[in-house]
Amino acid sequence: VDELRVADVRRDIGTAGRLSIGGNLADLFTYNLSIVSKDAYFRGLSAATRGGGGDNLGSGSTNTTLSSNVTFQTQKFLPPGWGAALPISLSYSKSVSTPILRTSSDIVLPDSVRKAEQSVSENRTISISESFSNKGKNLLFNLFLNRYKSNFSYRRSSSRSVNVPYQFGESYVYRGDIDLNWSMPPNLPITGWLKKIPILKRTSKTKLYFYPTTWTMSGEYNRNLTISHDADSNRLWSVQKTLTGRMDIAYKLFDNVSANGNFNTT
Repeated sequence: VDELRVADVRRDIGTAGRLSIGGNLADLFTYNLSIVSKDAYFRGLSAATRGGGGDNLGSGSTNTTLSSNVTFQTQKFLPPGWGAALPISLSYSKSVSTPILRTSSDIVLPDSVRKAEQSVSENRTISISESFSNKGKNLLFNLFLNRYKSNFSYRRSSSRSVNVPYQFGESYVYRGDIDLNWSMPPNLPITGWLKKIPILKRTSKTKLYFYPTTWTMSGEYNRNLTISHDADSNRLWSVQKTLTGRMDIAYKLFDNVSANGNFNTT
C-alpha cells in the first residue's frame, strides 16, 4: 500500500467582501450600487489552487468591481392618461485587477510595481425607450404615438492591460417598431347585386377588403467603433455599421382568401 502524506501545509487566508445597496424614491427612480472585492488568495469551493512564486494563490490577482445603475421614470411628469413609458437608465461599472505575479510568469511582483501591471476596464451606458397607450380618441395617439415604440442605447468602454495598453470602444443602437394593424379594415360588398339571382345569391355577401389585417414593421441601426494599441504601439481600429429591417403583413382579400408575407433586409 502506497501512502502519501502532506506536512507543513500553507494556510494562506483569502478574503472577499461584497456590498450591495438598492432602493427607490416614490416610483420616480430606482438605484443599485454593488462593490465586490477578492484578494489574490481567495478561492471558491470548487476553484483549483494556482501555483507559482511559493504562494498558495487563488486567482493570483486582487480584483475589485464597482457597478451602479440608476433608472428614472420620466413619464411621471406627463399626464397619466397618456399611458406613457419613458424610462431613462444610466449605468457605470469599473473593474480593477492587480496581479501578485508578473504576467505570464511565476515571479512575485514587488508592491511598488504591481500597479504598473494592473488591468483596468470601465463601461458607461445610457438607454432611453418610449411607448404610449392612450385610450382616448386623439388622432395623434391613435394614428402614430400608440403604434410606435423606440429604444436608443449608447455605450462607451475603455480598458488597459499589459498586453493591450489602450483599448476604446463605442457603440450605439437605435430600434423602432411600428404597428399599422387595423382590426376592422374597410371593405366593399362587390357582389350584393347577385342576391336576386337564385343560383348565385349565396355569394352576394362577398366583401373585398382594402387594408391588411396585420402589418408591422421594425428596424434597427447599430454602430460599433473599436480602437486599440498593442504592446508594440501598433494601432488597430474597426468600424461596423449594420442596418436591419423587417416587415410582416397579412392580407385578407376576401373572407375565404388570404395571403401572408414577410420581408427582411440587412
